[in-house]
Amino acid sequence: GNETHTQLLINVGVLPCLASLLTHSKFGICKEACWAISNITAGTPDQIDKVILANIIPPLILLVSTAQYVIKVEAAWCIANICTGGNKHQIEYVVGQGCIKPLCDLLEEEDTNVVDFILD
Repeated sequence: GNETHTQLLINVGVLPCLASLLTHSKFGICKEACWAISNITAGTPDQIDKVILANIIPPLILLVSTAQYVIKVEAAWCIANICTGGNKHQIEYVVGQGCIKPLCDLLEEEDTNVVDFILD
């Protein structure tokens, strides 16, 4: 969808629901929650603020650090989108939450697509 569709989902309260799914025991549910959040963090700075205010960044960084590889990559996309589309304060926030080391750890993977988006 576009930014309008994303805003509609934020307005109806999707962020707390997605936040709770980040700790779901089923692999596919956690992965898809990360994917949905990555679409939101690819939105406007205001939409990124809503993700930050929903306290979603700490669990995302934990997933980048500890989850299965596919989920790590999806969670990393969320953080990378903030770093490329967010404002200075949003970037400072995710860095302050400890995103650098887990993202750098992903650079050791042999997946060039992952390395490319992290270096962006």
